[in-house]
Amino acid sequence: MFEPPIVIAQMALGAIAYSLYAGLYGICIWTLLSRRKSHYLWHICMTTLLYISVTAFFMFTIAALFVVKFQDDVKVTSACEVFMVISHVQADIILIHRCFMIWERKKTVIILPLLTLVATFALGLTVALRFGFTYSAFLIGIRGIWIRNEPLILGFYCSSFLTNIIVTGTMAYRLNRLAQFVGGRLASGYKVVFALIIESGIAYSFIILLVLCSFIPLMIKDTLSWEDIHNGFVYVLVLASGITPTLLLVRVAMGTSISDIQNSVLPPQDREAGQDSEIPGLQSAGLCVEVNTHYRSNCSNNELPVLDISP
Repeated sequence: MFEPPIVIAQMALGAIAYSLYAGLYGICIWTLLSRRKSHYLWHICMTTLLYISVTAFFMFTIAALFVVKFQDDVKVTSACEVFMVISHVQADIILIHRCFMIWERKKTVIILPLLTLVATFALGLTVALRFGFTYSAFLIGIRGIWIRNEPLILGFYCSSFLTNIIVTGTMAYRLNRLAQFVGGRLASGYKVVFALIIESGIAYSFIILLVLCSFIPLMIKDTLSWEDIHNGFVYVLVLASGITPTLLLVRVAMGTSISDIQNSVLPPQDREAGQDSEIPGLQSAGLCVEVNTHYRSNCSNNELPVLDISP
């Protein structure tokens, strides 16, 4: 069973981190409801489902700390694993949807990410169910779980990592091309969004790598300290799966958007050349971008770049 100081530390840190996420979720929902941009209901539904999954994971995790019977522990721990997998998949769905909208609903762009997403869900759910129906963590330890499910666990984290790298890279490529297309000072806004996407994707992928690396010592020696370190990384990863997409929406909504950058870099005569109008399709991916009519007049409708990542 877990030692009291470790239990207290895990609960305290988890409560603090979860409180921050809960506050962030509240800000995100309030922003989406107050602005009511296109597809805001989609973002509300997905962020809410993600929040529920992360909450359920931490509720079952706390319950597992106080469960004594092996049979009950297996059920509770299996539930933790299931909600961890669900939170991963939901975060990836939000990411893939954003990529889909940035690429103007081109289905071919998301074929590979969807395949890796299905693989992530299938592998993760298989590990969770095998863990629940076969054995208890108290009987064989994390190292035993790793040995019996090594290919599945590796496949789960690697496919999740691959999904994030592919989608992040695809969106970054598109944003970079759009920045080159519009050129001039207006491109600064696209570069800001480019930085937000890269920052979010790299941070989440890096945490996945940390979880994978934490398994290496467990393959060599099964110790309580390394199990605690591994569990800590898993908790961080689940929180990151909820915080990353939610934080991106909040950051853009709080002012980090291309339209704000445009107003700060364009000269007054260009800003006043006509009323700002949004590029078709820009609202649906969750980002808000506006292009001044002075610049729209230089392009045909078919050439207009499309981008949308803020509520």
